[in-house]
Amino acid sequence: REPDTPLGLSSGFGRHWPDGRGVFHNDARNLFVTLNHEDHVKMTSMEVGENVVAIYRRLALASAGLAKALVAEGYAVEHTERLGYIVSCPSNLGTGLFGAMVIKLPNLSAATDVPTLCRKLGLESTLLGSPIAAVDGRFEVRNAERVS
Repeated sequence: REPDTPLGLSSGFGRHWPDGRGVFHNDARNLFVTLNHEDHVKMTSMEVGENVVAIYRRLALASAGLAKALVAEGYAVEHTERLGYIVSCPSNLGTGLFGAMVIKLPNLSAATDVPTLCRKLGLESTLLGSPIAAVDGRFEVRNAERVS
């Protein structure tokens, strides 16, 4: 999607749109790498189910592979002791790691305000936008802070 916000446009995210951008995926379509959109590189690892270890392992291997390929070409991922990994979007400084999951919380959402509870736990949540989500309490839950 072409940037259209004042921040996105003033920061240069929309410069030379859409050249030099792309999304790549593996054969299983459970690892996606987005280049030069809101950040230089965004890796997404996902799958249906609860095997968080496999999801993280796939992401870690891809990240290590990218770092190794960059070094082989004479480049590196920029990192400082004070700020962590240097990226385009300031909210992603540090680890840049962002974890999200879609979960069903029908009993909890009937008994309490899930977004308020999530904020108390350092998380963010969004009730997914379908009529089914409102009935079965389907939320996307993710970490609220990314800066290390």
